[in-house]
Formats: sequence, structure tokens, C-alpha cells
Amino acid sequence: MCASEYRSKAWLGFSADIHRFVSSLPPQLENRISPAAFAFFVQAINIHLRDAYSVGGAIVDNVIAVATLWTSLCWRTSHFEKVCPVVRVPRLGSANCA
Repeated sequence: MCASEYRSKAWLGFSADIHRFVSSLPPQLENRISPAAFAFFVQAINIHLRDAYSVGGAIVDNVIAVATLWTSLCWRTSHFEKVCPVVRVPRLGSANCA
């Protein structure tokens, strides 16, 4: 499988309701990191993505935007913008390598 094929299969979210990364190990990393460490790394990112794409946050943001005639986009940070910078995943050190 070439890199572009893997890249297109690594992200699920265009047809599904839940945006997430696939935790299967890409062929480029097979001898560099253990599959369990990679799955843990991707799972940590997916937890934050699930929170960023929450329906509750989107509803609140849209209600405030409509109520303020969309001026809230200029002076308010959305739920998605608040959650995305928080994504901090554990470092993959030499102890986690295969």
C-alpha cells in the first residue's frame, strides 16, 4: 500500500458521524514503534476529537451565533477552537519502541 492510499484510509469522518483516526499501524512505522504504542497514541488524539466535534458544543455555539447576528464569531471562541489546542498526546519515547 502506498502512502497516499494509507493517508486516505487513515482518517474516518467524511462519511461517518464520528471523526477519528484509525489506530492501525501504517507500514512506514512497522519496525520503528510497537502497534500497542501507536494505538495508544492515536486513541489519545481521538478522545479530544470526539469532544471537539460534540453536538452540545455545536448547538451552544450556533444558538449564540444566531442570537448575536453572527457577530459572536468576531469576539467569542467556539467550542471546537477551545478544545483543539488542548490536544496533548503522550510522547513516544524509546521505551515504547519495538
